[in-house]
Amino acid sequence: MKSFALAALTILSAASAAPLETRQTSTEFDVTGFNAGCVPHSSLCYFNLNAAVSPSKSVVCSASALSYEVIPDLAPTACNDSSVSFSFTHVEGGADLEINWGYDAGRNLTGTHFIADSEIVWTNTQIPTGTVQAYDGPADFVIGDLQAIAVL
Repeated sequence: MKSFALAALTILSAASAAPLETRQTSTEFDVTGFNAGCVPHSSLCYFNLNAAVSPSKSVVCSASALSYEVIPDLAPTACNDSSVSFSFTHVEGGADLEINWGYDAGRNLTGTHFIADSEIVWTNTQIPTGTVQAYDGPADFVIGDLQAIAVL
């Protein structure tokens, strides 16, 4: 009887030591269709992207912001699945596009893609007041080096 209890205790201890992962996570975010820019003759700018944040989860992220001609910073904004958000922040030499996925209670994965100043261009619509900024870099890219963040 003591042998059985000891064996059961050993099995339970080993099982409890193994971490339980409730969702399959990814080591990168695959972004497709990214575009951002401002609408000529308007104070409206837009951001759009699709992101595969895991092998089984893809989201659509879209937002608009008020700004005249210049792509503005965008505070964290929820995608069509509120567990994923994205933001756009101007930094020295360009801008950071950040994606954040709250994949489990208290656990987030965050990744950042740097957009160089050379990828943000001024467009000319042949009308003097129609010059606005637009993103002119690759529409599809991978965000690697994801950071796991525990949220308390």
